[in-house]
Amino acid sequence: MEDIRRFLLEKRNLAKLLRTNGRFRRQDIEEVLNIDRESANGIINRLYNARMIRKDGSTDNIVEPTLHSLLREVRW
Repeated sequence: MEDIRRFLLEKRNLAKLLRTNGRFRRQDIEEVLNIDRESANGIINRLYNARMIRKDGSTDNIVEPTLHSLLREVRW
């Protein structure tokens, strides 16, 4: 949890995206952070492995309650 908190503090635009959207796609991360596909996939994999998001279908990702709580705790 602390690792993800630090990660999000480094990527404030990602935190804002996740805080305002309960559901997102890889393309959303690419556009908001202005990064390539591989980098966006790396972010998604990191959040998924930490159980902060879950997959819904082939393209959508859903923010889990644990990540919602973390995003509410930290002032961005």
